[in-house]
Amino acid sequence: MAKTTQKKNWVLFLLMSTAATLYGLRAHEQLGRTVAYQAAPSQSISTIHKTLQTLKNNSVWIYAIALSPDGETLASGRYDGKIELWNLRTGTLRQTLKAHEDAVSSLTISADGQTLISGSWDNRINLWDLHTGNHLHTLEDAADDVTAIALSPDGKSLAASAADKTIRLWDLKSSSQLQVQKAPTVVLSLAFSPDGQVLAGGSRDGVVRFWQRDSLSPRVALEGHQGAVQSVSFSPDGTLLASGSEDQSMKVWHLSEGKLLHTLQGHNAPVLSVAFSPDGRNLASGSYDRTIKIWNPVSGRPLKNLVGHTKSVQSIQFSPDSQTLVSSGSDATVRVWPIVAATALQ
Repeated sequence: MAKTTQKKNWVLFLLMSTAATLYGLRAHEQLGRTVAYQAAPSQSISTIHKTLQTLKNNSVWIYAIALSPDGETLASGRYDGKIELWNLRTGTLRQTLKAHEDAVSSLTISADGQTLISGSWDNRINLWDLHTGNHLHTLEDAADDVTAIALSPDGKSLAASAADKTIRLWDLKSSSQLQVQKAPTVVLSLAFSPDGQVLAGGSRDGVVRFWQRDSLSPRVALEGHQGAVQSVSFSPDGTLLASGSEDQSMKVWHLSEGKLLHTLQGHNAPVLSVAFSPDGRNLASGSYDRTIKIWNPVSGRPLKNLVGHTKSVQSIQFSPDSQTLVSSGSDATVRVWPIVAATALQ
């Protein structure tokens, strides 16, 4: 019953967010506090409207995406629990998997391109053969809605957060659960550092927390956001971490110096997803305001707006060569954007 109520509240919040965005002002009850969302001033940067590809096969929200290491296969996770596998080179739908009994909340693909891993609100984490679409097995003991998953760079460990405020760590080779750590609040997003030693999590209370990989022992925490942190991303060299929040901002933290480098403002609604490009030159943010923004992560300067989604942008990911960006939205589309053009014009 509690889970059903939570999901209804989440859907209601999404609907309220979309409506409030139209007026540029919102109020959202978060952890007993009312956070006012005031429209940020517009930035004078140019806009890209044209996509390289727009993929659409249904009318269902697409929450999560994952790209294979060769950039040829895209997995998209839907609200109805299905996963679609696309050939990005041809823009064709390869296969639809009946993967879960509830929304697919997160996806990741192993570094060798062999395994797709999906987390869902049905409390399950499933492993799939990316080439055949065959189900391999299910990781047990995910006790509640899976809110996020992250695969270590060496492919040996999988971390997952759940609505019961836990972080769990599995050894993928043996499918055994190694650690369980209770968090102060629900963790909504996860990412491993490039060296795989540290796990970062964006939390509902606006704090970015860090855990040691093997023990899940808590490390430092970064405070500054005024709303839930929906997404976190490490820079490729591990020196920076970006966090996107419901307070409409994205923050860039300098980890070795332990300080806030930039607060990036320009979205007029919560920031749902953030991603560094693999070459480290660009940082992207996707928002409820239906736009994607490309930023210089060092200067904090906005570079481009990507406009085309007709509803919120749920997930974004750069291609392995950093040349394109893939995004998914609640408008049921996956869009592929030309990032080289976005930065070359500056």
